[in-house]
Amino acid sequence: MAEVFAEWFLLSLPEELNKEHSIVIMASELDLSSERVVRYLSAEHNLNINCIFFEFFKEGEQQFLDRTWLMDFQEVAVRT
Repeated sequence: MAEVFAEWFLLSLPEELNKEHSIVIMASELDLSSERVVRYLSAEHNLNINCIFFEFFKEGEQQFLDRTWLMDFQEVAVRT
């Protein structure tokens, strides 16, 4: 595996691979059941999982894109 990795990426294989993972679910909205599942996985199983919501607004000629996290992403990262 190390040889294939080095040949493909032109780098040597790191000693630790895929040490940290995170899951970010992007959505315009989330149903309550899915929200409970995400909160449960984060709190009870220390998974680095969160949701980010995007909402588009238009006022006259101006366009706005708002984003909101389900949970404070820094708290989620610290917990994991």
